[in-house]
Amino acid sequence: VQVEGVNEIPSCHGGLENLDNEYDYVLDDLEGEIPRDLKGTFFRNGPGRQKIGDTAYGHWFDGDGMLCAF
Repeated sequence: VQVEGVNEIPSCHGGLENLDNEYDYVLDDLEGEIPRDLKGTFFRNGPGRQKIGDTAYGHWFDGDGMLCAF
């Protein structure tokens, strides 16, 4: 049995690419209403940098993380 690596699966291409820039987004197209009692900041942790210099990581868990705040 041969197992495909993540770099060989077309739907996973780009999954190990660096996120070199940060972006700001304005959420101005909402449907419905945000509940009154929902307050604060939502934080999301995910992959950020998968290559440093000439060293590329081969697994999503090996790279540097990135925090997003909404």
